[in-house]
Parts: sequence; structure tokens; C-alpha cells
Amino acid sequence: MISIGCRMVRTMVPSVTRDATPLVSRPARVELGSVRHGTWSGRDRDRESVAKLASLSEEPVAGLATTVLGVGLVTGVGPNTTLVEESQETPALARQLFLCAVHPPSVTGFPPTRLTERTVLVIGRDVGELGLRIDDPKLSRRHFQVAWDSRQGAPRITDADSSNGTYLNGRRVATSILSPGDVIRAGGTLFVVDDVTRRPTLLSHVDRAAASLLTVLLVGETGTGKEVVARRLHQESRRPGPFVPVNCGGIPRDLLASEFFGHTKGAFSGAGAARPGLFLAAREGTLFLDEVGELTPELQPTLLRALQERRVRPVGAEREIEVDVRLIAATNRPRAELAEGEGFRPDLYARLAQVVIILPPLRERRLEVLPLAHELATDAGGQLDITANAAEALLLWPWPHNVRELKSLMDAHVVMHPRGTSLSLKALHELRPELGEAMRDRNRNATSPPTAGEAALKNPLADRQRLEQLLARHGGNIRAVADELGAHRTQVYRWLERFGIDRGRR
Repeated sequence: MISIGCRMVRTMVPSVTRDATPLVSRPARVELGSVRHGTWSGRDRDRESVAKLASLSEEPVAGLATTVLGVGLVTGVGPNTTLVEESQETPALARQLFLCAVHPPSVTGFPPTRLTERTVLVIGRDVGELGLRIDDPKLSRRHFQVAWDSRQGAPRITDADSSNGTYLNGRRVATSILSPGDVIRAGGTLFVVDDVTRRPTLLSHVDRAAASLLTVLLVGETGTGKEVVARRLHQESRRPGPFVPVNCGGIPRDLLASEFFGHTKGAFSGAGAARPGLFLAAREGTLFLDEVGELTPELQPTLLRALQERRVRPVGAEREIEVDVRLIAATNRPRAELAEGEGFRPDLYARLAQVVIILPPLRERRLEVLPLAHELATDAGGQLDITANAAEALLLWPWPHNVRELKSLMDAHVVMHPRGTSLSLKALHELRPELGEAMRDRNRNATSPPTAGEAALKNPLADRQRLEQLLARHGGNIRAVADELGAHRTQVYRWLERFGIDRGRR
């Protein structure tokens, strides 16, 4: 099982690939419930928590900061926390790509094929020992080949003069370099190029973090399931108190202090009775601060002190009250914005980001889209019988609202179509016109050559080099880089995170 968006779904990750090379997928040795829940404060207790978290990992630990292999998990302590991208720590694993069959359901049992320097793989209805034979009447006997391109250092797909053509990300191709996330269509069969070595790790990282007392920061776009992960952290920490969620952007500015820390009777006009506040309400439990990046500058120093001292003073009170609370924060802002003081105190960010868990958007986890759609349709009381055209549309849609958007689509499909009705491209267009229309436009332009911009974006190395050049030209000024690219500053931060570019090491 692996966490994806707002769901925990089973994934197709076998322990052995077609070339019989075992995947590295070691479960974390987590002893749940072994952490005390007493009141804590100060760096000594932080060091104990880091040691506890590090002991659960099979990776080496350097000082008080460590990176655990997987989906963007970084840990550290205090203002000197080191944020290390997994791509920097594990370059060999990050480059391992696999070809995974995802549609129709009859092919999903095929093990992923590792794409290495030795790969020569032929796909079709009638192939030899080096091929993958698929019983698809729309496939040619030898439909396409995947082999390693030594000059590009990446796998290359080549159409084998097939009758119906080979399509890469909706565009018919004769040959092209493959990248992570690519969607291949041959006949009625769909494949996704994926790095499956990273896949089984998110839940184990969540469980490792749950076993410590460190503050956790969840980073992900809207709809990626940050609250679901926060609840799992609380559940696996075995803390006896409640889980108390709060949306930091939904509290009126003049009520923030009393909402968080409580108030005494008569503390201000309208305070007819004393209230405990969120920190005391979550005593011996977990306080989840959703959209923590929206906290007002006025409240940030007080929150920082509460985290450091583990004490709060209700509005109107003379004495502080000791609290035992596990804090989990979440944001949809790129963490670089928070760390660099974009409307947020860097010292508060350092305190919140003792453990950072990044939840990737659904568009970056295409291998999960169809299994998740099937589960969501089942949960809605129906089933998903989907055509190849519609399945390709789901795989290629960018999902701006992530799993929340996919769930809404599956709910509508179950309600609007009786059981046994296939979800076709026409039905998809009726349910979500923008999604169906995007696929129709893609089909109209399927045989046209890619534009220069599309070709550049196809090469991650070229993209990375361009960003580094722009950063150097503008002295690291993100706003200037964004203006030249015609993009928002937030998008530039996301690109920097995607390519693992450190503005301080150009």
C-alpha cells in the first residue's frame, strides 16, 4: 500500500523485474507506540527525537540532519536544518526507469521492465525472446521497440512501422527519448514510464516520523491529501489525546491569539466565559495547522515561543500553562518561499520543518491514476470499465485539483452512468467537457511535429541548465527569473525543487 493523494491504494510494485534485478524496498523497522508522550522542550529533547528517528532508518546519519531515501523526506533540527533533495543523495536510484503496462486490466499483471543500458525490448503480438507479447488485436506483430540511447544516456522508443502507430503523450512518434511520467499508447494498450524504486517509501516515512516527537511539515498542492497524512501521523504516534485540525487562513485576524491560546473570562469585549484554545484542546494529542503559510506576521513570534517552550499564556492570563502537544503543519506553498522569508519568519519555518514530507501532485504520479480511479469508483458504489481513449485522457490530464478532482469525476460517473456502462471519451466529455476537449485537441494534432518549446521541455537536462543560467544571470533573483520566463514566482520555486537546484550552489 502506498499513500497517493487522499487515498491509500494498492500499487503494482513487484519485488522482481523482467530482468530479474530485485528492487530495493526494505520496510522500516518501526516500533510504534514506543515514544513517551510527556511534556518536552529544549534542544536536548530534540536531539533525542532525531536519534529516535534516525534509529528507525537503515540509512547512515550525519550529525543531527539526515535524508531518508524516498519521496522527499528530509529531517533536521533548528535553524541550521539541512534540506537535502533525494535526487542529490541517491542519483543512481533516481535515474532507474521502468516501463509499466497500465491498461487494459489484463496487462497490469506484467512486471515492470527495467530500462537499462542493456535494454532491447520489443512490444507486439508476435515477438521473440527479447519481447513482451500482448494479445491486443490493434497491435502489430512487432509494434515498437525500446532500447538504450548511449548518446542521450536515456531509453529511446522507436515505432516498428506499426499499422496503427505509436503515441507518446498523445502525439504519434517515429522515435523519441523517454522520460519519467511519459504515457505510451500502442493499439489499445497503455504504458507509463516510471521510477518505481521510489514508490513504496512514503508510508514508511510517515510511520518513521510518527515514532518521533519532531514537528512535521507536510508540503503539497491542494488536494494531495495533507490532512489524511496528518491523521495517519497522529494515529501511528499512538498519542492518547485528540487530533485537532485548524485552517490557519480561516480564522479572523483579531481572534487568532484567543483561538490558538485561549482566553480568560472578561479578557476582551464579548469574552463572557473562559475558553481553553486550540493548544489546550489538543493536549496529549496532535494539533494540525493546515495552510500554515497563511499565518499573520503578528501571531508568528507567539507561536514560535509556544513551540520552543511548550507553554502558552491565554489572552488575559498572568501565568503560562504547560502543554503537551504534537504539532503537524501543512502548506501548499513551495517550502523555499517559507524558508527564505516570503511573508514567513525563517526561524519559525526552521522550527516547523524538523521533518519535511513532500506529497507529489497527481500529475507526477501517473502510474497511480487508473488504480486510484478504479478504487474511487468502487467506493462510490459503482465500477470502472474504461476505454483506452478515456484511460489515456485520464493519464494525460494535469489534474490541477489532484485527487479531489479525480474523486469528483468518479462520483459523477457512478451517478450518471448505470453499472456496466463503459467510461468512453464521449462520456468523459459529457462529464468534464474541458477534459474531453483537451483529448480531442490532442488527437487532432497527434501527427504534427512538436514545437521547439515542447522539444526543449522534453529534455530535463536542458530545462535544468536554462534555469541555472537564468539564476546566474539575475544573481539568484527569483522575481527576475520569473519575469523573463513569463511565469509566476511560485512556479519558479517549484521548478527549482523539481530539478533539485540550490540557489546557493550555482
